[in-house]
Amino acid sequence: MRRKAFSLTRIVTIIVFAAVTILLAGNRARGATIVGDTADFEPRLRTGGTITPEGPYDPGPSVNAVSLRVGFQTNFLITSAFFFRLPVLAPGETITAADFSITELPDTAATAVTPNHNADLVAVGFTNIDPPARNAAASEQYFYVGEGLFDTAPGRLQIQDNFLVPADFIPSGGSAAGKSTDAVGDAALLGYIHDLYANQATNQFVPGTSYLILRLNPDTLGDSGTRRYTVASAENADAGITPPTLSLNIVPEPGAAMLLSAGMLVVTRIRRRRAIASEK
Repeated sequence: MRRKAFSLTRIVTIIVFAAVTILLAGNRARGATIVGDTADFEPRLRTGGTITPEGPYDPGPSVNAVSLRVGFQTNFLITSAFFFRLPVLAPGETITAADFSITELPDTAATAVTPNHNADLVAVGFTNIDPPARNAAASEQYFYVGEGLFDTAPGRLQIQDNFLVPADFIPSGGSAAGKSTDAVGDAALLGYIHDLYANQATNQFVPGTSYLILRLNPDTLGDSGTRRYTVASAENADAGITPPTLSLNIVPEPGAAMLLSAGMLVVTRIRRRRAIASEK
């Protein structure tokens, strides 16, 4: 009787662990590194001087630039918009972590000085236009300087307050540096992305098609002169420069873990019965 019970226990254990191994082999957590789309640009507002044919909201030369700016310069208020196509998830998959990172660059102008403002990171919804628009109309849609109620309007969320601060400014001749969202920013970004996936029936978000839009903007109107932050765009191919990047961690449904728990419960019960039988 004891030999038979031991054999049954061993057989069940082998079957459970073999099944779990197979499931885990095909259902490991995976990372998704999404490089920003090259449609990223500067939604900006011309505040004086000659008005371009496109009007006061003007993306300017940023549509084909290797760098983008956030801040103030003569006749312009400047923000930056980044686009990330969010992936299709397999049945049962869940995004468990998110992070946004960019490379800060030295300013190209020797006359640029340290900003008196911070730059906030804000999610401003998504677009299903492929490639994303980067014209005057898009500039007006995405542009905003300051912070407050507009950052929490429907479909918008401040991801990280003061993502860039004056100490992050790199003057001409300086060295590039990486910058990523902190733990608070990561959590806000993850929650925002979760909401997009959870409400597809009503918000028209389409995984694999829709681009998440993130914006960097000055958090105050009270700066002047050439005071801005400069970051690499998705078109920047310089060695050692990381373009705007959205990093996601995606995990499968917990089926393997549940199977393991159930199998071990069976093994435990068999061993208990064997122990009781041996005492009789």
